[in-house]
Amino acid sequence: MAYKNFKKAEIIDEIGSELRKARNAKELTLTQVADNLEQNGTHVSGIMLGRIENGQRRIDDTLLHALCELYHIDSNDLTINACQSHITALQQNKCPANSAETDVNWFLDTYRSLPENRQADIRTMLRLYSYMDKFSNLDS
Repeated sequence: MAYKNFKKAEIIDEIGSELRKARNAKELTLTQVADNLEQNGTHVSGIMLGRIENGQRRIDDTLLHALCELYHIDSNDLTINACQSHITALQQNKCPANSAETDVNWFLDTYRSLPENRQADIRTMLRLYSYMDKFSNLDS
């Protein structure tokens, strides 16, 4: 699988994040990693490694395998972890929770995309919910 062919919308960010975790676990700086790779015949700068870790640059198979060898991790495990992180991120993006305005916009877009009979069901549920608050003091 050629990782350099991934588009930005795919798992580039997650692969970079997994590589950063592996580097940090070994307590290595980007410069130390670049120097170590250079000694083993792989030419890459610390700046380029940083861009890969930040998802700003693609990584090819040769460099991926060289980094995994340096970090003593399996490239398949790293890729699987990146894919799992990407799937989790996609699931969280279905209903973004970064702000109240985003939540409202997501809700309205979702509501508008429903068929008319489902929209009516939602309106009924919202009315019932508002009545629940008005009559909740009757229980006490």
